[in-house]
Amino acid sequence: RWWGGVLLGAGAFPLYDGTVQHKLWGIHQIRYVPDTLPYDLAWNILAAVLVAAGAVLTFRTRRGRTSVAE
Repeated sequence: RWWGGVLLGAGAFPLYDGTVQHKLWGIHQIRYVPDTLPYDLAWNILAAVLVAAGAVLTFRTRRGRTSVAE
């Protein structure tokens, strides 16, 4: 459960940073090169993978989970 939270946080901030600050507000870029698309894609995809992994871990290890046996 703790690792799920760590992964969620480790992915949520870069995802926000890459989408809002890099693209929407244009505050800064990962690398200042003529074509930033490969860097932005790698940054956002990695962040989304971390968020997804954290969500899966958090969901699968939540407290009070009951199993249905039939």
